[in-house]
Amino acid sequence: MKACIVLALLLFAANPPQKPDGKGQQSNLSANREAPAPVVIVNNAGTDKETDKAKTEAPNGDTSIWANAANWALVAIGFITFIAVWKQARETAKATQAMRDSIPLQKTAADAALLNAQAVINAERPWVMIEKIDEPYLEPWEWPPQTKPDELPPPRPQSELRLSHCMFYLKNFGNTPAKLTAWRYELLIGDSWTTPPETDLWQHEGRDISPYAIAANGILAQPAELVGGVVAIKQRDELLVSRIKTLWLCGIIHYLDAFGKAHKTTFCWVYQTHMNGPRPFWQLGGQWEYNQTT
Repeated sequence: MKACIVLALLLFAANPPQKPDGKGQQSNLSANREAPAPVVIVNNAGTDKETDKAKTEAPNGDTSIWANAANWALVAIGFITFIAVWKQARETAKATQAMRDSIPLQKTAADAALLNAQAVINAERPWVMIEKIDEPYLEPWEWPPQTKPDELPPPRPQSELRLSHCMFYLKNFGNTPAKLTAWRYELLIGDSWTTPPETDLWQHEGRDISPYAIAANGILAQPAELVGGVVAIKQRDELLVSRIKTLWLCGIIHYLDAFGKAHKTTFCWVYQTHMNGPRPFWQLGGQWEYNQTT
């Protein structure tokens, strides 16, 4: 656009409009006719200087030298303006290219800043996970077998019945408090050492509870009851003696951090009894999606 304006100035300078002679419409009509040749009056009594002046003088009183000087001045100004606009356009193009070249660097710097900010947030957020699991309480609901094999063992008195369960301990490994909003835990008996029993635990968001806060590095003891309530002697023997059954502890926890962002912890542990150790122990088991912290 600027180049077009400069070109118009150059054309204007090369063909300037004629000045009006102040005679109105008559001057316009006379302009169409051929201008009369200048009249040279020879005065023998005059000097050579006056004769030369008469020869170079135009009818309107203006000299061609000064008119051309003004036109060339406009040309010079237009040329200088064109050079300035061209240089400005070149510098603008350089600046634009430099900005484009810096975009990848700016994006890299922004990504690095985002990673640093996320690292700081993760370092300060709460992390609720299991710290310890006690041995399961698997006291049968029956008395020990009688001497006669065909007799069923009598049930224990109601006052002596205890639900089969397992105590475990949650710990907030983060540096800020965690507000627990929902949880659900189950103690299950299965048939595999690698796959937990079928349960709808993972399809539910847990049981809503009154918000409970765990301070940074705080510990909360939690019970997980056996699905079905209590075990029989046969079930206990299959778990601990013949080892043809497996015991699983599975759960899901929902909690909030100090900024109100929601997090979730899922866990799945199997009670290992088939190894040649001095005593059984709890070990992470199941698929990876059953043991996550988000």
